[in-house]
Amino acid sequence: MNYRRTKAIFVKELRHIVRDKRSLGLALAMPAMMLLLYGFALSLDVDHVPVMLYDQDGTSASRSLERDFRGSRFFEVAGDVNDYRAIQRASTATTS
Repeated sequence: MNYRRTKAIFVKELRHIVRDKRSLGLALAMPAMMLLLYGFALSLDVDHVPVMLYDQDGTSASRSLERDFRGSRFFEVAGDVNDYRAIQRASTATTS
């Protein structure tokens, strides 16, 4: 389509919408309503991710990091493990 045809269709539709008050109200209210609805209903926050802690270091810095994980709302500590195989067993048990 060329520019003149697109402009003619746009002007025609704009005149129809402005002439009919219900269509004008709907054209203005629907995007606002969808924005509010999706803004309050849709949340992309990631909370309570299950993790298992494997502390090979044992220093005060690693214990501090462990406390931060336990105190965070983003992570849910499923347990402490002493080797990597325990993490693998726990992950296969939760996926199957």
